[in-house]
Amino acid sequence: MPTRQEIDHFLKIARGNPYRGLSRKRNKRKDSLMPQHYTDDIPGPHMFDDLTHNPFHMAASSVDDIITSQILQKRFLANKDVELERIYLLTDVRTVRKFIAALKEPKRIFSMSEDHGYVFFADDCYWEYGADSNMVRVKFVGGKDFVGSWSKKLSEEFTIAKSFVEWMYTSDGNSATVPITDEKQPLPEMYPFLSKDLFEYYDDYMDSSASVLVLLGPPGTGKTSFIRGLLQYTKTNALVSYDASILEKDYIFARFVEGQNNVMILEDADTFLGSRTEGNDVMHKFLNVGDGLITSKGKKMIFSTNLPSIKDIDPALIRPGRCFDVLEFRAMQETEHQVLADKLGIDRMTGEKTLAELFHSQIHAPKVKRRNMGFY
Repeated sequence: MPTRQEIDHFLKIARGNPYRGLSRKRNKRKDSLMPQHYTDDIPGPHMFDDLTHNPFHMAASSVDDIITSQILQKRFLANKDVELERIYLLTDVRTVRKFIAALKEPKRIFSMSEDHGYVFFADDCYWEYGADSNMVRVKFVGGKDFVGSWSKKLSEEFTIAKSFVEWMYTSDGNSATVPITDEKQPLPEMYPFLSKDLFEYYDDYMDSSASVLVLLGPPGTGKTSFIRGLLQYTKTNALVSYDASILEKDYIFARFVEGQNNVMILEDADTFLGSRTEGNDVMHKFLNVGDGLITSKGKKMIFSTNLPSIKDIDPALIRPGRCFDVLEFRAMQETEHQVLADKLGIDRMTGEKTLAELFHSQIHAPKVKRRNMGFY
């Protein structure tokens, strides 16, 4: 059982020189032990009088750990449920801090740094916010009504990211995460060659036991928009890489199988889809993940390619049971894209057109070199 002297010693470390006696590795967590800025006083020693019989708190690694664990303990002892929800705001942390400062509800603000802080409310409920490079993470902790109401309020105030694409760009696992917004959602009229409604197709694929989907067709016919629409509609996270040397490593496949990304996207995958007899050393990895020894339920792999024919794809990848569909994209006939133009309220065009030509109306502009990679 910790003594009062031990508690005072812990507080002295937390408020004074927290880095004395710590290893170099621990020194990297300066913000966890000594906040750079705070708008509310750190509770005095009297707050910890009741902790002498709670050694659990002494395992906390920072002041905010102590405060939040005490809140959770209070809710537990009061027989109150604890709900948790995370949302991701597509804004900067400065805007979020201004929003918090303008709140009229009773609150206490505890800022651990310029990019990380807490907002405490009555009835032992709180937010935690933290900034990434392109968004702000917010976690709500408290009762069901508290969590639901604040999630709704912030969703009305800010643009919310509901799915993400993780781009792995080095073989040692370095990656960048990009949020997918609800902008530029595809319409069913963009894909008149589908045998069913677009969103029904999405549901059928995600619900199927087959993992592989191949999108075949020339550039500009809507393959990337189709993939983005799938992620938006199903609110699914994806892993993507464009570097063949990365795909030669087992690491990216292990990360995909074990991680939270349920879709692996391989755009412009012409070189990855050829037959193993022609020297394709990556195909066996796709086959194992798709329907082999290391397959995982719910994991999907989507290949988009400009190959002219299904005959150029390794037959094992597209066999029934492993492959849900090989979907062939094409330019739209005049009557088809005029229906889409009327739906969008844009000028009609004549003749056969790709989606890229229809949306950008640049058929007479100088040809732009086609990109070889990028999730746009």
